[in-house]
Amino acid sequence: MSTRHLLDYGHRKFAFIGGRKEEWGGKQRLLGYEKAMNDAGIAVRPEWVFHADGGNVFDALRNWLSEGVTGLLNFNEDGVAETLHILSNVLCRRIGADI
Repeated sequence: MSTRHLLDYGHRKFAFIGGRKEEWGGKQRLLGYEKAMNDAGIAVRPEWVFHADGGNVFDALRNWLSEGVTGLLNFNEDGVAETLHILSNVLCRRIGADI
């Protein structure tokens, strides 16, 4: 549903941030993201999928922005504040306008 929302608003390059890879809910959300992207004829780029237990969110965000990502699906409840802080205060992006 969230993926479809971004697609409906014209986004074609957006990334997925999930919690831990092993969590059931995160797996289901990722499957939904992949299905919606595939249904829209858009290939899922593995480098645009990030899990909280998989590395540095700053590096992921910086890389995604340099690759033209225009939207994010953030399903990592523990990392939402960090993601918003990095985007707005460190990378100087306007939430809702630039991303």
